[in-house]
Parts: sequence; C-alpha cells; structure tokens
Amino acid sequence: MTLDSLRNRIDQIDAEMHALLMERARTVSDIVAAKGPSPSAIVIQPAREGAVLTRRLDAHEGLLPPTIVTHVWRSVISAFCDLQRPFRVHVAGLSGASGAMRDLARFWFGFAPALVDAADGAAALKGLADHGGDLALVSLSQPGAWWQALSSDGAHVVARFAAPEGEAHDVLLIAGAKVGPAGGAVTVYSLTVQGNATLPILDGVEGLASAIDGGTTHALIASAAPPEALIQSLQAAGLIGSPSLDPVGQYDPALVGTAAFVSQTTQKEPTS
Repeated sequence: MTLDSLRNRIDQIDAEMHALLMERARTVSDIVAAKGPSPSAIVIQPAREGAVLTRRLDAHEGLLPPTIVTHVWRSVISAFCDLQRPFRVHVAGLSGASGAMRDLARFWFGFAPALVDAADGAAALKGLADHGGDLALVSLSQPGAWWQALSSDGAHVVARFAAPEGEAHDVLLIAGAKVGPAGGAVTVYSLTVQGNATLPILDGVEGLASAIDGGTTHALIASAAPPEALIQSLQAAGLIGSPSLDPVGQYDPALVGTAAFVSQTTQKEPTS
C-alpha cells in the first residue's frame, strides 16, 4: 500500500471511532431516560467500570502501550459519567510542587470532571460528605487519621494506585455515599487501638497508614483474608479485644499498577 492510501485508512479509522463515540453518547442519553429523573440514581459504578477496563486490557495486543489504553478508556468512562451527572474529584495536594496528584487525576479521569484542591485528606473527605456523588484522591502520606470519616455506607475506598512519580506513598481513590462499591479481593479496614500501639507484621495484613491521637492509635489496614480470620490474627497480636474492625471499602489489586506511567516514565528515542 502507498503512503497516501495508508493515511486515507487512518482518516477512515478516525471517522469510525468518532461515529462510535457519538453512538455511545446517544446510548448514554437513552440510559439517562431509562433511569428517569431520580436524583438518587447511582451514576458512577466502580465495579462495572473496573470490569470494563479489565476486559479491554485482557483483549489488548500490539504496539500501543496498555497505559494508553487505560487512559483512553478511563477518560471516555469519566466523560460519559459526567454527562449523566456532573461530578468533581477532590484531590488532596492537587497544587503540590511535584504535580504528581494532578497528573494522576488527569490520567484516570481525563479532563471532563472538575478537580477541587483539597488542603488535606480530611478536607477531601469533607467534600465527599457534602457531595455524595463526588470522588476523592488521597495519598497515604496525608497526615492525621483522616480515614476515620470512611464507612461502609458512606465515603468508601474503591481503588488504589501505585505511588506516582513525586509522591512517596500509594494513593487511594475514595467515593462518596452516592457512588457504587468497587468490589475486589482486598478489603480496607479502619482499626482503633487503645494506647500508643505499634502495628505488628501479620501475614496477609498490610498496614497502610497510622496516626496517634492522645492515647489512641488509629490505623488503616488492608487484607484479602476473611474478616473472621483477620479478627483472630489481630486478637492474637493483642490489638483488639472484640470484633470491632470496620470495613471501609475494597479494591482490585490487579488494577493497582494501571497508573504506572506516573511512576515510571520512559522516553523512546525517535526513529528515523
């Protein structure tokens, strides 16, 4: 094939892609009509969105990097959710000097939703309390026991991202009460321990963050173990005297690395 014919084929593919995007928009309009005017209808469905992305990545092959596929699909999903009902992303540290949190937000959500600069993790969760259909990005390096505002029926964890370049710790994606759950093999728990405790290393339990407030230790932990087994492990370590562990969300560990481009940026030499 000649160079001109190949370029014409690219133009044809672009037109087909655009037509499919417009068809998707019309289908979303039909979904909105089917849901009716109910303000309580859940628009953002992290479990379904994760399944869609997983299918696309499983089917992907060829030269296009998977991170680009992830960014394209995430941008499309976010844009169409925003068309159904505008939402915002409250980002703790959005204006940080490294730009890492802004990069992560734009990678995962594109440019459709508005970004809100939250002073810290607590402020980001306050935004979700005021606007239950919004989302938040909070680094595990944020100070204080901000996760105490999380609950199973309120603001909840729906995803985890590997630490982006310029950020020392992983980042949690947190959804408001009017956003669906994510599901996933790993459950995140809020744990309160009386006294100034140090979390021991336990098999199958990851300590995500901890903070001491007076004579109380607050911790955020993650585990794929069944709740009963987790409670027994914590009790055996002398951390809790009764089953008072509070689940505050779930995430799919297979998707933790999908934002890896902000952790490892590789530049290829131009080819002649």
